[in-house]
Amino acid sequence: MYLGGNHSVRFKGLDLNLLIALDVLIAEQSVTKAAGRLNLSQSAVSCALNRLRDHLQDELLVKVGRNMVLTPFATALGNDVRNLLLQIDATMKSRPEFIPGKVERTFKIAASDYMAHVAINRLRRRVFKQAPGIKLELLQIGIHSMEMLDQGTIDLVIAPSQFLRPGQSSQPLLQDTIVCLVSENNQLVGDEIDLPLYMSLEHVAFQPEGLPATFERWMLANLGKRNIRVSTLNYAMLPYFILDSDMVATLPLQLALLYSRILPVRIVQPRFHLLEFTETMQWHKASDRDPGISWLRNEMAEAVAEAKLNHEM
Repeated sequence: MYLGGNHSVRFKGLDLNLLIALDVLIAEQSVTKAAGRLNLSQSAVSCALNRLRDHLQDELLVKVGRNMVLTPFATALGNDVRNLLLQIDATMKSRPEFIPGKVERTFKIAASDYMAHVAINRLRRRVFKQAPGIKLELLQIGIHSMEMLDQGTIDLVIAPSQFLRPGQSSQPLLQDTIVCLVSENNQLVGDEIDLPLYMSLEHVAFQPEGLPATFERWMLANLGKRNIRVSTLNYAMLPYFILDSDMVATLPLQLALLYSRILPVRIVQPRFHLLEFTETMQWHKASDRDPGISWLRNEMAEAVAEAKLNHEM
């Protein structure tokens, strides 16, 4: 990275190389940590900070006790600087066309294991047939996923629509509903289940660490508190805990259909309303013109549409 000198590019008096330093300083709130990320000396970063202070007429970082904190101006500036850099990066990467078979690229996707089973595995089959140089890196969706999306460190997030990040681009992927799953030999539950029986049973529940328990919040607001005997960090563990028991799991229909084909479990329709939701793809708005991201989104949508056409969903 270049931070000054005779060949720096300027816009209205500001060395544009300093935007990179400003972005990292705002993120780290520390000259030492920023120097480490930028692979520069602390004195070079201190010099860059002083030049930014002079140009912007603001201290940007001030010492409070032992820590450095952002000024209100720097806090307000943070997202704008990051978005500007991402837009520049996307513009530099943009090509008139995207030829999957000739590209080497890794796409990072944050999603639940539910989406990995239902959609991304189908995406994988389509992508690998067309593009031997493309790799998929899957990240478990978590509390920091949307921050990573804002920072441009992941390409795509797939999550229920209520988790969408305001101001970023999005596209609905699939709609699903919640059903119940019980062991094949469960003697307490027939083909349907009413609310009194549902609330009287013991439950295995998906409760991911660090994420809002959306279904539990909805349950408490609409139906009441369940008796959760086992909680898991992912959907994949749910069916195994209900085997040879009278417990019930509550999960998306598409995932329940998958498990009912490979395990001795059966789907039970609730005779009361349970949550419906829309899984949605979201990407940074700076990637709107990135032909690679556009291709990836289209392949994801096509994979889901193909599964519906083949009655796999």
